[in-house]
Amino acid sequence: MKALLMCFGLLFSVSLFTSAQTRSSSTSDEVLLQITTAKRDSNLIKTLHSLLKYYVQKRGNLKINLDSGIIYGKQAISLADSLHRPDLSDITFLLIGDSYLKMLNYDEGKAFYLKAISDYQNSGQLKNEARAYFLLAAKALFYKCIREELLLFGKKSLAISTKIGDIKGILNGHLITGTLFDRLGYPDSASFHLLQTLPSARSIGGEEAYKVYISLSSFFRIKGDNVKALNNALAALQNLRDRHYTEKSGQYAYINIEIARIYEAYDHRQSIKYYNDAMNYALINKDQGGMIQFYEALQGLVNVMCNSGRAKEASVIADRYIKLYPPVFKGEQARIATIHALYYNAVHENKLAEKFYLKAVELNKDDALLLPESKAALSRFYAHTKQLSKTESYLANVRNKRHALVFMEKVLEEYQYYQVDSAKGDYFGALKHYRRYKALNDTVYNAEKAKQIADINIKYRTKEKEQAIRLLKSESLSQRAELIHSRLQRNITLGGLTLFTLISGLVAYGYAQKQRSNRLLILQKKEIDVKNERLEHLNARQETLLSEKEWLLKEIHHRVKNNLQITMSLLSVQTQTTTSKVAKEALLNGQRRLHSMALIHQKLYQSDSLAYVEMAMYIKEMVAYLKDSFTYTSNIKFITEAEQLNLDVAQAVSLGLILNEAITNAIKHAFPDRRKGEVQVKLLHDSTGYWHLIIADNGVGICCNAQMVKNSLGMELFNVLSKQVNGTLCIDGKDGMTVSVKFKPMDFMVKTHV
Repeated sequence: MKALLMCFGLLFSVSLFTSAQTRSSSTSDEVLLQITTAKRDSNLIKTLHSLLKYYVQKRGNLKINLDSGIIYGKQAISLADSLHRPDLSDITFLLIGDSYLKMLNYDEGKAFYLKAISDYQNSGQLKNEARAYFLLAAKALFYKCIREELLLFGKKSLAISTKIGDIKGILNGHLITGTLFDRLGYPDSASFHLLQTLPSARSIGGEEAYKVYISLSSFFRIKGDNVKALNNALAALQNLRDRHYTEKSGQYAYINIEIARIYEAYDHRQSIKYYNDAMNYALINKDQGGMIQFYEALQGLVNVMCNSGRAKEASVIADRYIKLYPPVFKGEQARIATIHALYYNAVHENKLAEKFYLKAVELNKDDALLLPESKAALSRFYAHTKQLSKTESYLANVRNKRHALVFMEKVLEEYQYYQVDSAKGDYFGALKHYRRYKALNDTVYNAEKAKQIADINIKYRTKEKEQAIRLLKSESLSQRAELIHSRLQRNITLGGLTLFTLISGLVAYGYAQKQRSNRLLILQKKEIDVKNERLEHLNARQETLLSEKEWLLKEIHHRVKNNLQITMSLLSVQTQTTTSKVAKEALLNGQRRLHSMALIHQKLYQSDSLAYVEMAMYIKEMVAYLKDSFTYTSNIKFITEAEQLNLDVAQAVSLGLILNEAITNAIKHAFPDRRKGEVQVKLLHDSTGYWHLIIADNGVGICCNAQMVKNSLGMELFNVLSKQVNGTLCIDGKDGMTVSVKFKPMDFMVKTHV
C-alpha cells in the first residue's frame, strides 16, 4: 500500500504551485536580506511566501523548520489582508496547510485549506476550488493523516470538475477517490474509480497518462495481478521516456521501485537491476526529497539479495551507502534498522535480527502506514524462527490496524496462521489456512503468470531496441544528408574552378566512376542488411526457445520442491499425532531425507544455472538444518570445510542423502549421555582428480555404537548411494566414526579453493 501512496507524492509535485521548485537555489539568508530591505507591498508578500516554501522543503529538524515557515506564512497573510490582496493569501493558506499536515496536525492543516477553498468559492473560482479539494485529500493521504472524511473531499473535487468539464480535474478526482477507497478497504469502489481514469488519460496523454499508469500499476500489484501491474508500470516508464522527462525527477526513481517490486516474485536479477536504477535516480534527486525513495530502494535491494543467497554482498553494499548518505529522519532510520534485520535474519543471527526488527517498530511507532509494515516484518521473522506465540500476537495486531493488505502479505499471513494453528494443535484451522495459502500463492507463482511476465519483459526489451535502432537510423540519415550536401558544394566549387580548363573532362569522368562505385556499394550494403536482419530474426527465435526451455526446467524443479515440501508437511503432522517412538523416529528420518532432496531442487530453482548444484553452499545449509532439527545438539560442535564443486542433480541427491544419514547417525548415537564432541564435514579433492566427502565424529565409534551396525537400512543406503555416484565407500569405526566416499564428478567440475 505504501507504494500506491507514494505515487501521489509525484502528483503533488506537479501541482498548480510548482514555482517552489523554480527558486530552490535561494538560501534563507538571501531571502531574509530581502525582507529587511523590501517595502510593505506585494513583492514583500512574495518574498515571505518564498521563505515559507524554503522551510517546507528544507531537510533537517522537521518541526523547527515547519514552525519557522508557518511564522513567515502568517506574516504574508496579514500583509495581504492589509493590502486587500486575497489572491496572494490563497496560495499561502495552502502551503501553511501542507506544513501542518506534514507535522500530522490534520485539523489545523484542514482549517487552512478550507480558508483557501472559501475564498475560491466566494470569487467563483470553481477550477481552483476543485484543485484545492484534490490537494487536501491527496496530501493528507500522503502525510498519513488517514480519515474517512477525505473521501468527501475527493468526491467534491470530482463533482466540481465534472460540472465545469475539466478533464484533468475529473481524472485527478477519480484518482484520489479511487486511492482513498483502496486505502480504506473498499477494493470494488477503488477499482471502479481508478479504471475510469484510463480512457481520459489516453486521450490527454503526457503527464496525466503517467499518473494513471502508475496508480493502476500500484493498485494491481497490491491486488496480486502482477501481469497488469507490470504492463502499467512499463507503460508509465515509457511515458516518461517518450516525453524526454528529465532524470532529475523523482518519478524515475519511483517507477523503477514499482517495477522492481513486481519482479521480486519472478526474476531476482531484473528486480536487482531496477532497484539499482531507482537508487541512482533517487541520488540525482536527493536534495528534493529523493533520499526517502533511496532508502526504500536500498531496503528492497537488500531484501532481494538476501533471498538470493547474497546476504554478505548486500551487507557490504548497504554499509557503503549508509556511510555516504547517513539517514536524517526517523523513517529513514527505520529502513536502515530493517536492512540490518534482513541481513542478520539471512545469516541466522536471530537475536540481532530481532533487535533490529524491534528497533524499526519503535522508530515507526508514530507512522500510521509504516508501523504496520514493520510489525508485519517482525511477525514473519517470529514465524520463521518458530516463535509462534509472538507470531500470533503480532498477526492480530497488524490485521486490526491495516485497512488493506498487499496481496503477497495476505499470502504470508495465511501461512503464518497455518504455522500457529499447527503448533496449537488446531489441525482443522491449520488445514483451512494452508489451503488458503496454497490457493493465493498459486495465483502468483504459476506457470502461466511467470510466462506472461517473461513475455512482457521480452516485448518491452524488444521495443527498447527498436526505438534505439530507429534513433540510430534517423541520426544516420541526417548525417548522410549533411554529407551529400557537403559533397555537392565541393563538386560545384571544383566544377566552377575547372570549367575553363582541359582537366574538367577528366574530373567529370572520375566523378561518374565514383558514383557508379557508390551505387554498387549501396547495393552490396542492402544485401548485407537483408542478411543481417534474417540472422537477427533467427537469433531472436533461438533465444526465445532457449528461454522457454529454461523456464520449463525451473518450473519442474519448483513443482518437485513443492511436492516434497507438502510430503514433509504431511509427515510432520503425522509425527505430531503418533504415539509410537519408533514410528516417530522413522517419520522424522523420512522428513530429513526428503529435505535433503527438496533443498537441491530449491537451489536449482533459485540459481542462475539449472545444470548443477553448488555443493559447498548446499552442505552448509544441510548441516545447519540437521543441527536445528534436533533439540539436543548444543554439546556437539559442527565443523564444515568444503571446496567449491558444482554437481549434476543425480550425484547431488545421492551425496545429500549420504550426508543426511551420516550426520543424523552421529547426532543420535556418537555422543551418549550428552557428552561433548565434534562432527567434521569435509568436501575435498586430491591430485588425481577424485573428490572425497568425509563425515567424521570423535564419538564412541562403531565398536560401542552397536545400533549403527544393526541399522541395516542405513548401511544399505550407504552402499547403494555410493554406487550411484560411482564412488568408493569407506567406514572406519576407530577413534570415533568416519564415513568417506571417494568419487569423481560425472560431467563437469568448477573448483575454487576456499
